[in-house]
Formats: sequence, C-alpha cells, structure tokens
Amino acid sequence: MLFPITGGLPDNQLPLPQGVFNLGQHGFARQLPWRLEALADGGGVQLQLCETHETFKAYPFWFLLTMEVRLAPGALEITTIVENRGNDTMPFSFGLHPYFNLSSLENVRFEGLPAQCLNHLTMEDASTADQMEKLASGIDLLVRPTGAVRLVDGAAGTSLELQLSHPLDLVVLWTEPPRAMVCIEPWSAPRQALLSGDRKLELRPGASTRLQTRYAFMATQRA
Repeated sequence: MLFPITGGLPDNQLPLPQGVFNLGQHGFARQLPWRLEALADGGGVQLQLCETHETFKAYPFWFLLTMEVRLAPGALEITTIVENRGNDTMPFSFGLHPYFNLSSLENVRFEGLPAQCLNHLTMEDASTADQMEKLASGIDLLVRPTGAVRLVDGAAGTSLELQLSHPLDLVVLWTEPPRAMVCIEPWSAPRQALLSGDRKLELRPGASTRLQTRYAFMATQRA
C-alpha cells in the first residue's frame, strides 16, 4: 500500500502549510500494522489503518484507510476508502505495489500499453516498446493507459489483467532481475504529485473517496 504518496520526494521533504515534513519513499502505510478482520459476507478481508503519533511526524493529518480485498470468480477485487477525519484539507496520492511470479522474464508480454511512457530511471519520456525490450534487464516505468493492461505469460499459459477505475488508473511496471517477477501497480498519481499538483487528490474535512481496482486471472494457450 502506497500512502500518502506514490514514489519519493526530493530529500524526502514534503512542504505543507503546516510546515516541512520528512516523508520517505511511498509513504508509511506499507510499514505499519493494519487491523485485519474477515468481511461479514465471508468474501474476503478488511484492513484498516489510521493516524498515530508517529504518522503525525511525517504527515499532519487525521485519516482512516479502509481496504476491502475480495475474492471473485477468477479475480481479486480491491476497494480502498480514504477518509479525512481532521479539520484541514488533506492532500494525498495512493497506489498498490503487488509482485507477480512469472515463468521467466523472457516469456512475457504486455497488452494495452500506450506508445509513450515515463522512464522512472531517468525521469524522462520514453518509447514503451523500447522499454519492453529491456524487461529482462530491468525496467521501472509509468504509463497512462486508456483501458485495462494485460500481462500474458506464454510459457505458463496464463494472463493477468489489471482493470482500472479513475482515479486509480495510472500503471507502474517494475522488474528486478534476476527475480522472475513483475510488479503491475495501479497508482492515482505520478511521483511527486503533492509537489507538482499533477493528479494530486485532496479531501475536504469530513470527506471521503473510494478507489477501486481489479486483477482478473485467465488461462490461455501455452506458447
């Protein structure tokens, strides 16, 4: 879980009207214990995280994150509700960072990607096709697709489709050879959104928003 930022900030510094705060890569939600319980209908689990004295040191807002992770036929559905429980407008971005096993980095392809991407290694625009040729040597990129993004693992005979919903509809792809895995991550905003304003989300006091994403698994013909 990437909250309250996706990516990192220069020198980990987040300037806000309340002051300048030290906030590390991807925020703090992934490093904290969440409350976990089964959903009432038995279809999955609910996770919750709220502010603490420690989070106030990095992010001076009262918040509640509620994630519902559900098993559906052939799919995993994730709904996240972000609530502002304080008296100040709360800026944030949100993302997920799951890893998926592959038969190998050489035997997969992606469908649904736009022609251009942002290369996170250089922070420059790049050709997506050129980046895909480097999949087995390591990539870190962000794309702004117009629909679902599908990973096809020909050797395994499987495909995984990330089905997106606004505003959680940017996608980061990351590999770290030699591990045979890829991260397919839905993000609400690019890196440094709380500084640039690019797709920065804001919640007024007492407001909430719902973020949804879905991973669908399908069997395909082996290559």
